Amino acid sequence: MKKVSFSPLHINDSFKTLVANPEKDATMKPHYSDKDAVFLVINGKIEFLLGDISQVLCANDSIQIPKTVKHSFRVLESGRCLLILDSKAKITFEKSKK
Repeated sequence: MKKVSFSPLHINDSFKTLVANPEKDATMKPHYSDKDAVFLVINGKIEFLLGDISQVLCANDSIQIPKTVKHSFRVLESGRCLLILDSKAKITFEKSKK
């Protein structure tokens, strides 16, 4: 299974911007943050699951991710995306079920 990994693009005392170039069929496991965030698709296509709502995001689409709301996504078309969140945000991944 392909995974999505983010790298720092910009970090200061207030917020950080992370960038990813995910490949088609890559996934991000369910997780949540203790701070609000914004996810922006630069190009490509992402199926984003926010709580119980599924939404397809394309180039220039964004979604606000409220703190503590579980979310995940699957890459439908390779592309580039940004994640903007508080510098001190803590991300918690859902534990795998065996």
